[in-house]
Amino acid sequence: MSMEIHQKVLKFINHFTNYGNNEQIIDCFTKGNCYYFAVCLAVRFYNETPCRNMYDPIANHWACEINGRFYDITGEITDTDNFVGWVDFQLNTNDEPYLNRLYENCIKF
Repeated sequence: MSMEIHQKVLKFINHFTNYGNNEQIIDCFTKGNCYYFAVCLAVRFYNETPCRNMYDPIANHWACEINGRFYDITGEITDTDNFVGWVDFQLNTNDEPYLNRLYENCIKF
């Protein structure tokens, strides 16, 4: 089952990168819109398997954990050491100005 979901996720991601200039599409979702691609993945796969949005505060990058694997527009992410659950991050950070900047510049822009 896990490999089947993995293949479905990669097929879904490839669907996006098959349109237009691949480099521009990847740039679009790695330089300012990664939060929304993570949401897109979570919405697409939440009925099939456990999903949650993850945040890497070092790289300022969102991804989606799907069935224990991490994905963004580039495919599967294997360097996941700095990722934390986005909900957990919001609840556990003591840096209110940082959270406000994330909302204003990455989510609400």
